[in-house]
Amino acid sequence: MQYPLITIVIPVYNSGKFLDKCIASVLNQSYKNIEICIIDDGSTDNSRDKCDKYCRYNQNIKVLHKKNEGVSIARNCGIENASGEWIVFVDSDDFVTPDYIDSLFRTTNNGEMPFGMTGMAKVSKTGEIVEKNRTATKYTLKRNECIELLFDYSNGYWGYICGKIYNKNLLSKYNIRFREGIHFNEDRLFCFEYLSFLKKNEKIVIDTKAYYNYVIHENAVTSQKISNKNLTELDAFIVMDKIAKKRIGKSRLSSIIRSKCLDSLELLYSQY
Repeated sequence: MQYPLITIVIPVYNSGKFLDKCIASVLNQSYKNIEICIIDDGSTDNSRDKCDKYCRYNQNIKVLHKKNEGVSIARNCGIENASGEWIVFVDSDDFVTPDYIDSLFRTTNNGEMPFGMTGMAKVSKTGEIVEKNRTATKYTLKRNECIELLFDYSNGYWGYICGKIYNKNLLSKYNIRFREGIHFNEDRLFCFEYLSFLKKNEKIVIDTKAYYNYVIHENAVTSQKISNKNLTELDAFIVMDKIAKKRIGKSRLSSIIRSKCLDSLELLYSQY
């Protein structure tokens, strides 16, 4: 069996306290044919020096330094500079299990399918599990069912960009990128748009076991003051609704999107 090159994109901004654990976990993958593309988004702490040090001592790491423009533009920079046939995202304050990449590649039936998903756990900064998928199993969905799963908050964290594997050719063919003006809900929008280009009957394998550890920080978004950036979460839902009408044409999906948009609006209003 061939093992294609998989690029792991890691956007970095002032993540010096967490970077060692993150990169060590990515370097320790059982799937060996990987490229690690680190995008330093104008860090002002010791992240820049750490990134350069890892690059000097690891031939499969490349680092790009750029001015601070936000995580979406940093991720787009990673996509555009990726050499791999497949792209996976890891955030610089999170960490993954040694079989993370191997498990993701297996969900594509070893490259025969254009997308795959695995589960994740929410953990404290000390690594203690706070929350994870209630069950660990594998199952298959069709495209529209998978899209609807992005909005299911009851069992899993399916709307995040991480825990998924994307085909580079599809990203390039349809010019799928993160929307630069969307600062919240941008992960779900990116996944939604990618899936919208897959065939209606495309089968997608989901492995709900937690291979990705999402680190919870005290200064969570819900504790911050509402700003115009928060309101772009609603803009993301509007874009998704337009995509649904244009490429999916499913009224049930539009109803789900509008319902989640109203839920988010109510939550934002309660925090105002």
